[in-house]
Amino acid sequence: MGSIRLFLVLLLYCTSTLGAEAAYLRLAVPSGEKHPIGKASIYLSHQCDWEPGADLHLQVAGPELGSESEVLIQLRFGGISMMAARMETLCDAVPSLKHVAGTLRQLEAKERKPYCLSHWPSLVAALETKGIHPLAVLEPEMRCLYTNGTTHIETMQGTTIGVRSGSSFQERIQRWGAIPFSSDPNDFSTLLSSHQIDAVEDGFLDLCLSPPWAFARPLRVNDRESLPSLLVVSSRVWDSLDARQQALLGEATRKASLYGDTLIERAQADWLELARKEKQLVEGDW
Repeated sequence: MGSIRLFLVLLLYCTSTLGAEAAYLRLAVPSGEKHPIGKASIYLSHQCDWEPGADLHLQVAGPELGSESEVLIQLRFGGISMMAARMETLCDAVPSLKHVAGTLRQLEAKERKPYCLSHWPSLVAALETKGIHPLAVLEPEMRCLYTNGTTHIETMQGTTIGVRSGSSFQERIQRWGAIPFSSDPNDFSTLLSSHQIDAVEDGFLDLCLSPPWAFARPLRVNDRESLPSLLVVSSRVWDSLDARQQALLGEATRKASLYGDTLIERAQADWLELARKEKQLVEGDW
């Protein structure tokens, strides 16, 4: 009788210790590991690995998976588990988000309030309809207008400005009297050097941290019309995790977003200081 009791106790202990199956998630880093958002993603993977007995492991996959839009498609259909995605990319995939994003931008510009997912249930609901579960918000990047360092622009009227496909800034560029030229960001350098476009409008860090832009000239920077990036997970993957794994991933993502915010603010401050010293920068609202 005693041996049976001992067996049952051991069985219950093993069951409670083993818990759910180990989950292996693929974390995409389309921005590259040198970008602050990429570094925050790597930090996220370490947070999960360091948790003892978590049974939750993140495998990092880099830019070879394709553009951010292409990676988001893979996430929606289960090929990728997690990624950081810009609001513009999400709006392109989920058109109903554009109205929500516009409201977000107006609130941020007017009140300087930090973004918080719990304040925007309509945003979360819209993403969930497309198989995307948002976990955390990253600090918005400043927007920047760049040339190749040789082009001199005195007026926006009639100039051609390269923008990311699906960019929410195309209408604003048209209001300047300029012509938006939608393109893959990988083609910006070629388009500038061949004079097919006069300048590029994009996130500050995307331009500053990429080798082709090392000597680019920042004409104008605006930090009041920016939208954040979101750390998101596939809804399929999220639903497959048990409550403990979800809690761990949620907390690790929160820490990673705070770490990413610090990196973004520091990198932007360094580049702004350099641009001011070289008298290359015009700041303020567009």
